Amino acid sequence: MEYIREHPIVILKRISRFTILLLIPALRAIFFSGGSIDNWVTGVWIDFLALLFILLLATISWEFHLYCLDKGGIYQFTGICFIKKTFIPIEKITQISFESPWYLKIFGARCVRIETPAGSKFSPDLKIVLNKKAKLKFFNEIVNKDENHENIKVKFLSLVGLALFSANGITGVIFLATLISQSGKIIGSSLEKAVVTNVTQTVNSLAFGIPPVATTISIFIAIGFAFSFALNLLRYGKFSISRFSNKLNIENGNLVGRWFYLISVDKINFIAIKQTLITKLLGLYTVNINVIGYGKEKNEKSVLIPICRKTKALISLRRLLPEFKFSALQYKPKRKNFRRFLLLPLVAIFMLVVLLLIGIWFFPNLSSLIVFCFVMLFILDIALLVIKIFEYFHTGVCYKNGIFTVNYTRRLSFYRVCFSKQKLVKATIRQNVFQKHAGCCTVILHTLDEKRSCHVIPNIELDDAKKFL
Repeated sequence: MEYIREHPIVILKRISRFTILLLIPALRAIFFSGGSIDNWVTGVWIDFLALLFILLLATISWEFHLYCLDKGGIYQFTGICFIKKTFIPIEKITQISFESPWYLKIFGARCVRIETPAGSKFSPDLKIVLNKKAKLKFFNEIVNKDENHENIKVKFLSLVGLALFSANGITGVIFLATLISQSGKIIGSSLEKAVVTNVTQTVNSLAFGIPPVATTISIFIAIGFAFSFALNLLRYGKFSISRFSNKLNIENGNLVGRWFYLISVDKINFIAIKQTLITKLLGLYTVNINVIGYGKEKNEKSVLIPICRKTKALISLRRLLPEFKFSALQYKPKRKNFRRFLLLPLVAIFMLVVLLLIGIWFFPNLSSLIVFCFVMLFILDIALLVIKIFEYFHTGVCYKNGIFTVNYTRRLSFYRVCFSKQKLVKATIRQNVFQKHAGCCTVILHTLDEKRSCHVIPNIELDDAKKFL
């Protein structure tokens, strides 16, 4: 076997394990220098030895971490006196990702993440930092590049759509608030005050009779949304997908780094076509896949095909994953259950009107702010009502040739999910008092994955549910 070590840059990371030893120079400076600079300088060699000892321990830890890859799997050896050997079989690996963020790329390093069903849902089973040559060896051992394969390059407009519709204004606001709060330390308090003053003046000029607080919140959310959009566009630039035999290769990233994912097709739990209300009205689709490890890291999305038209999405799916075939729905909610979908938004609108009247009655001085909040929430309620109307026509189930096709709505988004019978681990039929009287039920299908995903199909006829289960 040919053993390899991680990139030497890992030594800096391993130093953090021994930060407790930094107490030595800190305690010496506090208790033994007597407040004198001369006493501290004369004993600086002790601090130097402590730092040197920390670096030595980190280097020894790096030296005795060895890895090996062959056709059978990945081996890891750790320890000096007591050696621990870990083996991960190739056939059990669900995903291998190669990450090249800018701070590793400048050192010629690549981060490799190994995922299996046995690992934690918060961290990878194995995380290694390698040089470029070792990274290529990992890839070549698993995939034969000479095999015939499908390759799809995503257009820039699709990536813009993905960045736009997945942008999170709150994330951008947090980033912007941190930037402003720390600007005093970075650029000086006077310039920080100038930034805050300019923001205040801008808010006052754009208010147009709207309460300044509401205007400030709107501006910050808009700027935060723009930041989030820019970060997403950099993260998913140059997106491409390839199919090598039983492996799916996804690549993305631009400027901030490059990410490469190698996914076992037989380990994919389900495919989900996702639409928000806006993308549904525009006829746009985003295709996600659920596989252990993919989409686990911070700011990482489990995207297979970014935003595109229905025809393009289905053609790409047939080329990349012909094993997953969506079918027309067989079982849908009956017309008599239509009112059940409208109950929640109609009650919300009624309660909102009641709260508006109560607020104006008891707090007349804040009537302008209360009316503004009412209008914003009323728009959201109307959007919820429209979503529920669409949900009635969207919801349904089909079971054909061992493949489930499930349509449902979750968190104000529309999902069309496809998975095989082998990935179904639990099925539940749930009825409340009102559903029992109407002869309908809610079907909950649990699929195999580390996030314990469940697909909830409401208001399906009980007799229909018994047929496909």
